[in-house]
Amino acid sequence: MQFFESIAESCPRLQSLQFSKAFWMEPHNRAHGIEYYGRIAALFPSATHWTFQVNDLLKMQMFNQKHFFGSEHANLTTLVIEGPLMEARYAEEKLNSFLTSTTSSAHKLVHLRVTGLAFPIWWWDLELRQGHSQPPSKQKVPLQNAFFCAEIWRCRSLKTLHVRVKDKDELNFGRTSMRIMCGYVSRVFPELEDLVLEKTLMDFDMDSGLCVLTRLGRLKRLSVVSLAYGSVVNGCLDWLAKDWARTSRAKKQLLNEWRLSKPRQVEETFAHAPFRLAQDSKPGDSVRDYMVDGVDMRYVGQVRDVVEVIKERLADGGMCWPRMEFLQLRIGGERQQWQDSLVLEAKVRKMRPEIELEVVRRRVAYMI
Repeated sequence: MQFFESIAESCPRLQSLQFSKAFWMEPHNRAHGIEYYGRIAALFPSATHWTFQVNDLLKMQMFNQKHFFGSEHANLTTLVIEGPLMEARYAEEKLNSFLTSTTSSAHKLVHLRVTGLAFPIWWWDLELRQGHSQPPSKQKVPLQNAFFCAEIWRCRSLKTLHVRVKDKDELNFGRTSMRIMCGYVSRVFPELEDLVLEKTLMDFDMDSGLCVLTRLGRLKRLSVVSLAYGSVVNGCLDWLAKDWARTSRAKKQLLNEWRLSKPRQVEETFAHAPFRLAQDSKPGDSVRDYMVDGVDMRYVGQVRDVVEVIKERLADGGMCWPRMEFLQLRIGGERQQWQDSLVLEAKVRKMRPEIELEVVRRRVAYMI
């Protein structure tokens, strides 16, 4: 601690701290894990920017702490957790608890970049559409269901979000999980300007839900990272056009054509979800309250969410990402899987020539 005390004495107004390598702790300090970081944080009350290595978080013993960052990080506005991707459930849970807690400083976050951990998509699946989660009960549930989240992240003023998402259901390129991911992000973080989403499989087709991100009217930079993309077919990228809602085709006709072109999908009116039931005006009746911490989460994960976005854009003539400056597609997999990405790249360059487009193709053996 003497080293940090010396820095604090020399730089009392230090605002940014970065532990660029896995932080070495003496055995007696390591036993107290996060408390040791808390003692360091207390020395720098003006610090707003903290960068940690994921390896540091993994070796911390949490004891009775509810989440990672306590009152010592009251001024936290930038949080970065970097390093090689690790499978660490307790670290993911503790970080998620911090981000959803009403007593933490998560609501002050403006920039959040987490590349060393991957968040399970079922934590964002508030309607349980994938059957990933089950409400807490005394019944024994599978390991992946052991942690249940029925709250949303409180950092609603985020301008930067870099996050990895892992999913157990990648059938049909995990379109339902994509709609959950994009629907959640677009509703909970409306002020985003810089977004990086990483997921094993992605699909640009309209019903996959990526078009739901067009709700983010302030977005300037978007990076989509995936092991593979779904096939690019004619018309699947129409939503990406800047003036898509102002085409000469009749608005109603365009929406109907999209609906009819898709296989009939059964969507539940009310999902088996943990949303609160509010009393209706009629005695004995009730309606599901989809408002969570002031955010309307209705239809998240459903095809209906995509339809609603299309209707909104057609109704108000809204432009797709009017402030977009940079779009990056990072694609892994084998070379034979890159052919569709070439078609995708050509279509995007033609539709949005004003956007700086970067396509990175590299072989990746595995992504969580």
